[in-house]
Amino acid sequence: MIWEHRPGSIVMLTKLVEGGKRKCELYWPEKVGDTFKAGCGIHVQYKEVVPFADFEIKKFIVTNDQKPKVPALEVQHFQFLSWPDHGVPKFSTALISFIRRLRQYHNPQSAMLVHCSAGVGRTGAFILLDSMLEKIASESSVNVYECLTKMRQQRIHLVQTLVQYVFIHDALVELVTCGDTSVPAKALRGHIKKMVRNIPGGDVSGFTAQFRLLARVSRKPSDSDNSEGLAPHNKDKNRYPGRIPYNMNRVRLKPTGVSGAEYINASFLDGYKQKNAYMAAQAPVAATVNDFWRMVWEFKSRAVVMLCQLEENGQEMSHQYWPTQLKAKQLYGKNSVTLISEEHPFGAKEIVVRKFEITDEKNTAVFTVTQYHVLCWAEEGKMAAGLLLQMISDLNKLQRNTENKPITVVCNDGMGRTGAFICVHAMLDRVNSEHILDFFQFVKSSRINRPDIIREEVYIV
Repeated sequence: MIWEHRPGSIVMLTKLVEGGKRKCELYWPEKVGDTFKAGCGIHVQYKEVVPFADFEIKKFIVTNDQKPKVPALEVQHFQFLSWPDHGVPKFSTALISFIRRLRQYHNPQSAMLVHCSAGVGRTGAFILLDSMLEKIASESSVNVYECLTKMRQQRIHLVQTLVQYVFIHDALVELVTCGDTSVPAKALRGHIKKMVRNIPGGDVSGFTAQFRLLARVSRKPSDSDNSEGLAPHNKDKNRYPGRIPYNMNRVRLKPTGVSGAEYINASFLDGYKQKNAYMAAQAPVAATVNDFWRMVWEFKSRAVVMLCQLEENGQEMSHQYWPTQLKAKQLYGKNSVTLISEEHPFGAKEIVVRKFEITDEKNTAVFTVTQYHVLCWAEEGKMAAGLLLQMISDLNKLQRNTENKPITVVCNDGMGRTGAFICVHAMLDRVNSEHILDFFQFVKSSRINRPDIIREEVYIV
């Protein structure tokens, strides 16, 4: 079918296995560089794969020995990884981003092959949403019911559930409300000049208007969303009673048999390409110093970015959680930590880089943790851009040699400065790859996973 109809893109909306059930057979080679014989003289070569947080983009080259004069077919394969069978993604942001990325690559002159497991539920919902997005772009109007009715005349049962039908409407509302907030890197300077000015007919800047829009469209937490952090036995583990991680993707420590022992005020956040690229954490309080090192140990995090001082304006921002004497070993619960070096590598006293060795009580393994301690970033202020870029460059070199384990990023609440740093780090990654950035959508996506990411407008600016 692919050889005969020659689609430019394949959209796959299922994993090979979901819930222990086979949903799709592997129809491409297992490894990049390998070639798969599909029968009838057709060969499929797996050229490359580019992973992202919620999807992957692969490239296949299809040839046919029986048709040597027919040119080889290059196919882009887009696999969305965050859509459950018979359900919908938790939030539409990732799917809209996926569709936009698909449209950047897809040749509009060629067909698009879309499939899930049965080819009706997720497939129908995707085609309907994509069609409506195209219609909004060209006509500024939509009729979801009419479009689905026509689609079902061509293939029955498309869009299987009411949940999927409602999800499409919610996604369209989000798109219309937020618009396209992406900015080409080469246009960023002009974009900033525009955003610092008041919006036409208004008395607030573009940045203020966008920050207020973020507040309106971001996920709103409820007590059930973060009930574990609000439990009485975890009360002393939170610096601020109202800044609690969501249950669904908080960092869970290994249970020890003690009630609440698996809780720490930290959340996984996605990067530009990597799922769970960061652990956004509240800097330790007295009750969580041991838990902090247990988190670093269990998730093998090789880098800790600390964006606050121990004390600011007479208030504790972080408990002292590391040894201060060189070569001296200090025990934190079942982990021992040794400070092996401390320096100012960027020619400025505002950033201290410390290296620690961490092991467990049985000395089963040992690895080095690098801490980047930023001393020049006030809670509601900015950090010098040059220093920040130097530090990020050094951090990226470190990460390339550590199997890209999650980066631990902390400030007093794990939300304000932490969110700003993660946003800059991820957007630089995207700029280097695509020469485009979208702070608005990244912050919105991050707030799905941890409330109040970038709490102050000054961080946006």
